Amino acid sequence: QFNQSQKRISQVDKWGPVINFISPKEYQFMPNTFTIYVEYYDLHSAVKTKQTKVWINDIDLTGSAVITETGLSLTANLPDGNYVLKVSVTDSAGYGTYGDAPQGQQTTVKQITFYVDGTPPNLLIDYPAEGITWTDVSQVHFDVSYNDPAPGSSVNNNTLKVLLNNIDITQAFTSTNTSAAYYPQFDTQEEIDKLIKVYQALIDGGNELKVSVSDYAGNRQEKIRQFYVILATIKL
Repeated sequence: QFNQSQKRISQVDKWGPVINFISPKEYQFMPNTFTIYVEYYDLHSAVKTKQTKVWINDIDLTGSAVITETGLSLTANLPDGNYVLKVSVTDSAGYGTYGDAPQGQQTTVKQITFYVDGTPPNLLIDYPAEGITWTDVSQVHFDVSYNDPAPGSSVNNNTLKVLLNNIDITQAFTSTNTSAAYYPQFDTQEEIDKLIKVYQALIDGGNELKVSVSDYAGNRQEKIRQFYVILATIKL
């Protein structure tokens, strides 16, 4: 037996709750420690918070989550790797019972894949060697290389930053997904402008080259190289 109000709820609410993953998103790269945020709602009835569940790689972490009627949050501390986040949310519609579940009650189960990358990229200043001295400033050039160790998110070469004695000379470099370099060229005005930018940053004696780059997860690596230049022997 059930009254008309119960019958009306069960007839109208034929759909499960809506689940939205706020963080992480599908296929997003995350740091080792982060907070999971999931929002959910039901169009025609309330969510039963006691039946809301959350798993990472099929490990039930519901007991560690903060669960409300509108969403959940969970602090995660995970090693680098690939993960599946799964959430189950049940509404309160239904009448009578069938086994352990009210008839008419709807459950939505949704999952996404995400990745954890907390390891900075590998970064090498291939040239100049530490402590090298240039006696011909027109020969000054720089080579750097980088990669992101598996299962990394890959290097974002758009984040490359190069400082020469704390002056930004990044625009003088030509970069790819694996390397970047500056070589003095004189063929075009653009190349000459780059050369001038580098020359203006050089000082007589000790110089410091600082290079940094990030991966797509936001991990940043930085390297510093010291070298020497004798400006009295400029040859153009």
